[in-house]
Amino acid sequence: MRPDISTGAMNIMLGAFDLTGKPAVDFVLKDSQGREHRLQDYLGRWLLMVFHRHLG
Repeated sequence: MRPDISTGAMNIMLGAFDLTGKPAVDFVLKDSQGREHRLQDYLGRWLLMVFHRHLG
């Protein structure tokens, strides 16, 4: 079981890693059909990424 971390504590822990306004590193993710998508493929276009925890 994971410890419960309050939002404030999480902000303090991640404060040193605030990358707001910085370019993202290129990465590759697979979609549900197994196709690979690179962040670089969407350069100059709007991109909405939604991450969720798989519960299965």
